[in-house]
Amino acid sequence: ALKLKAEAKAKALKLKAEASEAKKHVREEDARAVKWPGLTSLVEYPKSASFSVALAAQPSATPFALPYEVRKEGKPPKYTTLQRCQWVCQRPPRPFPRDEVEACLCVPTDAMRAAAASTARDKASRAAAASGKETEASGEASTGVASAEAPDSKPPPPLPVIPRDGCGPECFNRASFTTCDARVCPCGAACGNRPFHLLISPKTKTLLTEHRGWGLFLAEPVNSGRFVVEYTGEIIDDATTEARLWADKARGEDNFYLMEVSHKQIIDARHKGNLSRFINSSCHPNCETQKWQDAATGETRVGIFAIRDIAEGEELTYDYNFAHFGGEGTTSFTCMCGHPLCRGTLDANPERTRNYGRRVEIKWRESAAGGEEAKKRDDDVSFYAATVLSYHNKTEKYEVLYDGGEKEYVRLDGPNAPEHRWLTAPTTKPGEVSAAVRRAEAEARLAKGKKGSGSAAKGKKRKRADGPKRARKPDPRRVKAREEKAAREAAAAAEAEAEA
Repeated sequence: ALKLKAEAKAKALKLKAEASEAKKHVREEDARAVKWPGLTSLVEYPKSASFSVALAAQPSATPFALPYEVRKEGKPPKYTTLQRCQWVCQRPPRPFPRDEVEACLCVPTDAMRAAAASTARDKASRAAAASGKETEASGEASTGVASAEAPDSKPPPPLPVIPRDGCGPECFNRASFTTCDARVCPCGAACGNRPFHLLISPKTKTLLTEHRGWGLFLAEPVNSGRFVVEYTGEIIDDATTEARLWADKARGEDNFYLMEVSHKQIIDARHKGNLSRFINSSCHPNCETQKWQDAATGETRVGIFAIRDIAEGEELTYDYNFAHFGGEGTTSFTCMCGHPLCRGTLDANPERTRNYGRRVEIKWRESAAGGEEAKKRDDDVSFYAATVLSYHNKTEKYEVLYDGGEKEYVRLDGPNAPEHRWLTAPTTKPGEVSAAVRRAEAEARLAKGKKGSGSAAKGKKRKRADGPKRARKPDPRRVKAREEKAAREAAAAAEAEAEA
């Protein structure tokens, strides 16, 4: 009987498996079948020649985009809210022992002492009342007799508000950009130089701008010097930052939320952070970032403060001082702040755009061997046209791109600069300058490619690029070797003559 039951069960399982395989096969056939040939399908279906010609003749469709009036009614992207930064690649700093924390030298006023004493008494009385209720409840539970609560019992009054007037502008810690530790601060609960996550931020609202994505706008006026918000996110190291940036570059991501505190501490607010991630950049901002040190843990934290009085409804901005990663060029991103004096770039070094895109002709000195021929030439022959790409503060040199495709760093300011003449006026529109430089670089690459392909096709020796030819400085080691060789040859010749 058991054997018959087992065989029947095995037969039923086999029939069930065959039925599921049949259903799966039917679903696959339905998926491959094209039910509506007039619509675009993921499955290729036969097309006639006339259909292919008509499809090729149709203009390419532009990607659909919702108008700004519709997009601004949406919601900002989701993210995980953090009250303070979260350490990812290393352990967070631990609080220092109380005796190792340096306290400020502020002296609390009598009002601060009175408020702190009253608050301490209220807390003690509340704690005693709570412990009494717990004792009474435990006694009732043990005896099993419940006492009726008085009907006129009222909730305890709120604690008095302590004014945060301590540790003002004269505080030593505040002057050195260090937040106080409540354990050792003389002002106690009245300290106004508390850590950023304990400060009250002004009311704000997130709105979509027309050209700069989402922005943070004030819902109340803010005075100059007031704390706005702390820049929070995941704290990662340099290696993790590089890996994330390469991944973003591979995906074509153009939104970044990185703020570098040090080479070992970089804040990434892409997935975790607070409202500070929506603050846009501006060449003439109303806020600034400041590095503060937490006296309790020694952690460096970044706070955003107002540098002028900001009215209600105004957008909060600060200068990104953008740094480049994994690419060449003078400008990575164009500034869209719209200020009349906008410098046109988010670059951390605005001086890189000095004379950016200007045309210049540079005269080079001929070598000693060609000096006689150079005197016979006209001066204009020795000038080579180029386009300025960038300026470097440390070397005080310009990076120029010659029409022949060569790049060189040359000094164009000061007494040691070679003879040159500017062909165009200083540039002021970054968009036009960027297009001009890109066009010049593309033309130079195209000319260089044509020259290389032509020489390879003809089988001739590749010619040198037509550009400035400067006399190389002789290598002292080679000069010494040549002199020693000449001396040995002269000595050998003298010995041969003496023997003869």
